[in-house]
Amino acid sequence: MTYKEPEIAEIWLVLNDVHCGGETAPMPDKVEQKLITGEIREIRPNPAQKVLNRSWKEMIGNLPDELTGVVCNGDMCDGNNRKSVGRGVWTTDLRTQVKACAELLKPIQKRMKHPKNFFFSLGSEYHVVDDRPLDQAVCDELGGHFQPELLIPMLKGEFRVQAHHVINGGLGAWQYRTTSLARDQMLLELNAAEKEYGQVNWILRAHAHYQVTIEFSPRKGASICPCWQGKTEFGVRKGMINVPRVGYSLLKIYEDGSAHLTFHSKKLLNPCKEVEVE
Repeated sequence: MTYKEPEIAEIWLVLNDVHCGGETAPMPDKVEQKLITGEIREIRPNPAQKVLNRSWKEMIGNLPDELTGVVCNGDMCDGNNRKSVGRGVWTTDLRTQVKACAELLKPIQKRMKHPKNFFFSLGSEYHVVDDRPLDQAVCDELGGHFQPELLIPMLKGEFRVQAHHVINGGLGAWQYRTTSLARDQMLLELNAAEKEYGQVNWILRAHAHYQVTIEFSPRKGASICPCWQGKTEFGVRKGMINVPRVGYSLLKIYEDGSAHLTFHSKKLLNPCKEVEVE
């Protein structure tokens, strides 16, 4: 009997931790910020951002012709970096960050059959700002859908994805990257009743700036997806040795209900500069 590969039914792009506004994150080739005097201040990418921008444009060029939808899983903007009094961001004007992030995402929206299939979750408290989350503001710019936590019925409801930004573990559990995913998967199985989460096929997480996937069956999996931000001074203060994986993920769902998530990522920026010795 000849095995026949199932046809791809849907393709979903997964993005998170873009941190637009940060000095080591993508930004448009030119941002115009209106000053109180009416003049326009032009802000352009630094050398590190130009490297990231090339990879961002490469991603857009390599996307499938018709994406089913996009999951933006939090921290799409960097915020005002209040604990460092604005150090590390190219503007503390949050409206400018939001518009810049939307500008990055609009070329992706043009590749979609249904442009409103943009789904945004709530990022971490420090970056998204308490009173009106920046992720929600970016979503509004694109006419998408925002919820703090996402439960998305894909494949006409036959394949269900649960997504939220934060994943516990972090630096204290660096050697057990799959443990927190397996824990969340077990908890969702324990909360799978009708008035709970129902049956969930795939879990999407972000926040950690690295990537890992576990698959227990062709229809069950969980992933922490890569980011778009290079290493920051915050990472140095926390003793972070991990070099961020920069890129995106594609979740392909097949007609038979099986699925596979593929990472498309690189280590684009050096974590620090080597000093010169006289």
